[in-house]
Amino acid sequence: MSKHIISAAAIGLPEASRRTALAGAAALLVTACLPRSAKAETPTQPEPIIALIERYRAGLRFFEDHASALGDPEFTALADATYRPPLEELRAWMSPIQTRAGALAALQFCSEDMVENDEIEVIGPLVNAALVYFKGETA
Repeated sequence: MSKHIISAAAIGLPEASRRTALAGAAALLVTACLPRSAKAETPTQPEPIIALIERYRAGLRFFEDHASALGDPEFTALADATYRPPLEELRAWMSPIQTRAGALAALQFCSEDMVENDEIEVIGPLVNAALVYFKGETA
């Protein structure tokens, strides 16, 4: 057996940062510890965290589609009008997550979107909110 380490790039896989690995491991750990049967979820309103994540993604898509043709002041103004407001709300998130779907969406969002875009300060509040939900589910 060879003792040589083969890089991910050498076999055609993307390089993973330490941050990506840690976020993915945290999400897997949390979901692996969950019971198979979750409590019944019938929220009367849509899960706020899912709606906020969707607003952020829609704003970011719009920004990415239109920002390349803009100069600096317009570039900043477009960011301020599209994805930055929901991003700031995500950074300051303090509300409990209401459903299992919301908790999983928050973890998935942290694992994919935030690590990819280097928005590490969003991960803590959302992971904590998801953990509060899961702790209550297993109590």
